[in-house]
Amino acid sequence: MKIKIFRSLWGCEGMDFEYLVPKLKKEGYDGIEGSLSDVGKDPQHFLNLLKENNMDYICGLYTKWDDYENYNEKDLDEQIEQYKVQLSRARALSPLRVNVHSGNDYWSFEEMSEFFSQALKIEKESGLTVSHETHRGRALFNPWTTLRLLHKFDDLKITADLSHWVVVSERMFQTPREMELLKFCSTRANHIHARVGHPETPQVSDPSAPEHSEYVDAFYSWWKMIWESQKERKFSETTMCVEYGPVPYLQSLPYTRAPVANLDNICSLQEKSLRRAFHEWNKI
Repeated sequence: MKIKIFRSLWGCEGMDFEYLVPKLKKEGYDGIEGSLSDVGKDPQHFLNLLKENNMDYICGLYTKWDDYENYNEKDLDEQIEQYKVQLSRARALSPLRVNVHSGNDYWSFEEMSEFFSQALKIEKESGLTVSHETHRGRALFNPWTTLRLLHKFDDLKITADLSHWVVVSERMFQTPREMELLKFCSTRANHIHARVGHPETPQVSDPSAPEHSEYVDAFYSWWKMIWESQKERKFSETTMCVEYGPVPYLQSLPYTRAPVANLDNICSLQEKSLRRAFHEWNKI
């Protein structure tokens, strides 16, 4: 099994693609992950640049509240309709895979079930490789509801962003029950968002800082659990997106709001750390 590491366009706003794409290639990334709006009004230009640099694209979709701008309410039927439209647009871009922010956290389990019953049919017809992100504010915002949905829908695949779950649960997973839950969820994880958090924040200030080592070690152990499952499922490659965000996700100083660390450096160090850890694990 090989590894492909992607950089999220989150935090790269305002950078010209002619500059950004070759820059990220030079830094070692295998591709870029971004939403439909992230890739701009001329997505073909962006895709051409990726092709020139031998990079892949992962497309991000939202069934509501696109890119977390201009919050809006959409009921289940409206979200299904938006999903159809965005999935059709994504298909035209031929992404390696699709990551979806799906549904609402306040829906009942019955509403979530109805949503995924329809969504899974739509994505199957699309022919795209799709996974739904474990993200706060969305249907898969907590591990316990996600577990119930995974048991109900055999075809439901997830993008594992475990930083959200440790915040929602306000604890690092360590009990036998919690580890069993993670082990089962790993069997449905087709993509990983690689960001280290802890029970009070979805993003540590700098994963290379010694005070965060216990959290880094825990996240790597969980990611290795997913790698093990993917290897057992005969995956030819694992995909991971380095997704550290800018201020206010990245902690800042009071008054000036100056970031406490350099986002590009954090992402670059994480990419290299992931690659080293994967190759060490893959030797075993």
